[in-house]
Amino acid sequence: MKVCNKCGESKSFESFPERKKRDGSLTFRGECKFCQSEYNKNYRQINKDYFKEYDLKYSKDNSAKKVENAKVWKKRNIGKVNAITAKRRASKLQATPSWLSEKDQKQIKRIYTACSNVSERTGKPHHVDHIVPLQGENVCGLHVPWNLAIIPASMNLSKSNKF
Repeated sequence: MKVCNKCGESKSFESFPERKKRDGSLTFRGECKFCQSEYNKNYRQINKDYFKEYDLKYSKDNSAKKVENAKVWKKRNIGKVNAITAKRRASKLQATPSWLSEKDQKQIKRIYTACSNVSERTGKPHHVDHIVPLQGENVCGLHVPWNLAIIPASMNLSKSNKF
């Protein structure tokens, strides 16, 4: 058992992050993982303007590295990737209304084809975006032609699931 320097609670050693000493031996930090996490959240919140600017600059300077890291993560976490993909596919199916006409379904296919063509012509990736997200927090849209828009991939990824 070890006492946390921040909260004063006695906790098991698993509750404390390890760190290496200069001589190479391992020891435990003085603050428990929970207190350290709370401190980091508060510090980021207080300095959110700095971190927003830093994160944007880092993303811009290391875009190739981020893409490579994402590929490695996907290979290591194939189960999670499959679960996310299945959830997305299911929500899209559930959000496609049964009353959608054949003409509307063909229009959806044309929108996706047009997106592919735009990406090819411009040399920049584009996505088909759901204007009202299928899995929004406050509102859920439908997978219908009038809820779709072709936008640059970077804009769609930064938008995430927001309306």
